[in-house]
Amino acid sequence: MFDALIAYNKKGNSAYFVMMTARPQTVGYGAADSPAFLAAWMLVHPGFAQWTFGSDPQQSPRKDDVLDNITLYG
Repeated sequence: MFDALIAYNKKGNSAYFVMMTARPQTVGYGAADSPAFLAAWMLVHPGFAQWTFGSDPQQSPRKDDVLDNITLYG
């Protein structure tokens, strides 16, 4: 378990968890008030962090697809 947690932190995936445990209400206000904050918040999420643009067009979403998805949440 500890090895899995260490690997998780080394990949930089802990930012989402740290923000949610520190001040979750601040995240809520920022996401509701600012489209730029919402985009940044979603891109920090571990699911988005693994996306790469341009390396493999078949596996990677286009930037327009990402912006469309973020717009749906706004």
